[in-house]
Parts: sequence; structure tokens; C-alpha cells
Amino acid sequence: MTLITKKYVKNYQNKLFFVPNLGVK
Repeated sequence: MTLITKKYVKNYQNKLFFVPNLGVK
């Protein structure tokens, strides 16, 4: 896994985690 891919995956996971959180609030 390249550094860029890692960064992208982390970003994607953050969004998946973040969006439901906003929905709860």
C-alpha cells in the first residue's frame, strides 16, 4: 500500500465515521 493510498483510505474511513455522527447530532 502506498502512502497516498493509505492517506486516501484513512480520509474515506473518517468520512464514513463522521457523516453518521453528524446525523446523530
